[in-house]
Amino acid sequence: MLFGTQWGARIFDLDTKQQVLAMQGSNFAAGTAMSADGRLVLTANPDTSASADLSAHLLDAVTGQEIRRLTGLTAHASTAAISPNGRFGLTGSADGKVRLWDLSTGKQLPCLAGFSVAFLADGRYAVTGDSDLRLWRIPSGEMVASHSVPSRCICPLPDNRFVLCGHGIQNGEIRLWRLPLNKSGRVFVGKSEIEAGDPIAKQKHPSEPGK
Repeated sequence: MLFGTQWGARIFDLDTKQQVLAMQGSNFAAGTAMSADGRLVLTANPDTSASADLSAHLLDAVTGQEIRRLTGLTAHASTAAISPNGRFGLTGSADGKVRLWDLSTGKQLPCLAGFSVAFLADGRYAVTGDSDLRLWRIPSGEMVASHSVPSRCICPLPDNRFVLCGHGIQNGEIRLWRLPLNKSGRVFVGKSEIEAGDPIAKQKHPSEPGK
């Protein structure tokens, strides 16, 4: 299990509950991500001072050594995600720019919009959030759909059909969306659950996510 702590990124063995590896990394949990095969860690620069290097780091999850540095950011990266196949990475910054990276080369691909970041389970699409919730095609960076709703936290479900989004601290609302973001389903607030929005409709087109 990978954690972002105030001392950097930490990997723990869940069976023994012991720390396995300490490495440089973001002090925000959302600013660290591990690849599905457990070999790579993508993390933001933990130093957010004005003089700090604006970069993200791709690390070896076994040794903790840096594989490559991802440069070209215009603001500190605070969120990170790695695609399921380990080919691509996302970093989100407070300037509203999401960077898409080719992790094998460190090359920066099309710049997306948002702050919170996540890949869908098939790796062909990504979801970003800030004042809007957006769906993007990977690696072209084409925006497929968007919805005007503040989205702070994003968690795609493994079935590639739904995504859970946290929509704000004030109301504590978590909403379930059917991809491609055209229908909202249930709203979860605290421990209560209520029906909200349009009913979730069946999709019949397999060429798009969630269909």
